[in-house]
Parts: sequence; structure tokens; C-alpha cells
Amino acid sequence: MSTKTRIPHPVYAVAGAGDLAYEQLRKLPTRVAELRAEAPAKVDELRTEIPAKVAELRAELPALRAELPARLAELRTDAPAKVAELRAELPNAVTTLVAEAATAYQTLVARGVRLIGNGRGNGRITSGPTTSAASSVATPGAKPAKATTPASKPAKATKATKSAKPAVKKTAPAAKKTGTAAK
Repeated sequence: MSTKTRIPHPVYAVAGAGDLAYEQLRKLPTRVAELRAEAPAKVDELRTEIPAKVAELRAELPALRAELPARLAELRTDAPAKVAELRAELPNAVTTLVAEAATAYQTLVARGVRLIGNGRGNGRITSGPTTSAASSVATPGAKPAKATTPASKPAKATKATKSAKPAVKKTAPAAKKTGTAAK
């Protein structure tokens, strides 16, 4: 039993994703300023670390070359067991990913419902900053459930209109018959 909303859930999800992107973009100038302030120190740090790291790797290279045949043999023997282990874990991993995706989608739908409203213009579309990400996470299904209730009322009105039409059609032929019988 599914009830239809005035605005489909994917539209709410897109609105929620857009609102989330807008919120993150508003933080961008601050983050760019922080990175610009940190960049000179990071560049100096890398300039001192990279030559030391290169020298260290050059010193370790002969030992790594010597270990390579033993590591390859180990990988060849362990590979079938690792593959079997990954195959066994795959269904659980897929189930987890699907559940996380569904939760993320419902969160975006709830955010979109708060932004747009339930299709009747009672949302919070503003030009100012949006709520924080921590406060924007809502219980999935809380607001969309409100959005589905107005859609069920017009469906009942449509049924009443359909039942009224046949009554009008039945009375019209009866009037023609009485008009024909009177002549």
C-alpha cells in the first residue's frame, strides 16, 4: 500500500543534495583561507623531508630486492585463501553498502522535505546560511510521512467525483425516456 506525495521522493533527495552542496560551498572560502595560511609551512616541511625519505628508500632498495622472490611465493600460496575469504565477506559488504546508501538517501529526502516542505509551500527556502550538517540529519521517514498524508485526501475526493458521474448519466437517459413517452 503506497501513498503518493505531491512531489516524488527523488525530487526531495535532489533538493536535499543541492542544499547539502550549498552548505559545503559556503564553507569553501574559509577553508581556502586556512589552506593558504598553511601552505608555506607545509612546503618547507616537504622540502626538508623529501630528500631524507629518498635517501632512506635508496638504502632499503637492495634489501627489498632480495625479499621479492620470497614475498611472491608467499602471495602465490596465500592468494586462494584470501580470495575465498573475500568471496565469503562480499555478501555482507554489499548488504552493508546498500543499507548505508538507503540511509543516506532517506537523509537527503528528509533534508529536501524540510527545504521544500510537503509540496504546499511550507518549506524553508531561504537565501541565508543553512543549518549545520549535524542538525540536518533527521529520522528517515519522519517528514516524508507528513508529505504523503495530503496526497491521500485528493484521492478520496477523486473517487467521490467518479461515483457522482454515473448517477448523472443514469438520470439523463431516464429523462429522455419520459420525454419520448410523453409524445
